[in-house]
Amino acid sequence: MKILKMNTTDQRRPALLIPLIFPPGLDITKQKQVKTHVESFTDAICDAVFLRKRKSPKMMVELSLLRAQPEYNVIQRIILDKLKKQRGLEQHVQLVTYPFEGT
Repeated sequence: MKILKMNTTDQRRPALLIPLIFPPGLDITKQKQVKTHVESFTDAICDAVFLRKRKSPKMMVELSLLRAQPEYNVIQRIILDKLKKQRGLEQHVQLVTYPFEGT
């Protein structure tokens, strides 16, 4: 698992965690590959939320990003750019960053 997880909550239901995993062979130093992968993940989440928002108007999706990763700034920018383009989903999708204290 790497960097990002999604928590989905509808009222008081337990959160569903879906990790963003970088597949083997993906070079995280190559910004274009990372951008394509993160954009595809974000699009899939937004598509799923869009299809369900009428049925569950209180549904909330939280994309959680750990600040400790060196790719944090790049990934945060990509996700925020994609979320800005998804009109009508602002109240259902949030990006939350967490500080991470490693041992």
